[in-house]
Amino acid sequence: MKFQDLVSETKDMDLEKIGIVLGKDSTSLNTICAYKGNNVWIYKEYDDRGEAIVIRDTEERICKLLKGAIDAAILHRSLNK
Repeated sequence: MKFQDLVSETKDMDLEKIGIVLGKDSTSLNTICAYKGNNVWIYKEYDDRGEAIVIRDTEERICKLLKGAIDAAILHRSLNK
């Protein structure tokens, strides 16, 4: 999966509401972001203390991580209604 495919697939979702930011960096607590910086795809996950897990990988692997995070956030949200 390419990043643009994921953006198109999720265009009707309010991802920022579930803590996911696509295409730009974010430093907010409990947030996941992914973007391309200096020709490298970057995935960052911030915990409730502001600590970041940073992964640099191929576009396809970053998209797989994002897809999993989006699915998990949606499931978590639906279970907590």
